Amino acid sequence: MGIYRAVVHSDGRDHYTGEPLDWSLVGQSNNAESKARRREYKATMALAPSIDHVGDGLGAADFKVCALRTNDAKSDLTHDDFVALCRRVVSHFDRDLQLTQDATGSKVLSASSSPLSCGEDVKE
Repeated sequence: MGIYRAVVHSDGRDHYTGEPLDWSLVGQSNNAESKARRREYKATMALAPSIDHVGDGLGAADFKVCALRTNDAKSDLTHDDFVALCRRVVSHFDRDLQLTQDATGSKVLSASSSPLSCGEDVKE
């Protein structure tokens, strides 16, 4: 029942990103095609719904529905560790963007104005 509840609770969206999931991809995975096309194939399945096992596996089963791409990125991280990793990725991207713009003389954006920002300025 836990997976059923997670699906109903998802409202068709990725628990972590809020993106709408492509439910037409359920059951469409093809191992032979995946092996042949690799990354190109995986990209076509990015928004396929998948089940994230939340917790350490020692307590009651807890599940969240998320995109296959999100589940791959999260791997076995806790929710808090995954969010912290995402913030570090965005901060690093914003810092590199700002350094590139400084070097080219282009207008410099603060980290908080970047469309990928988590709302925190990068501190050196």
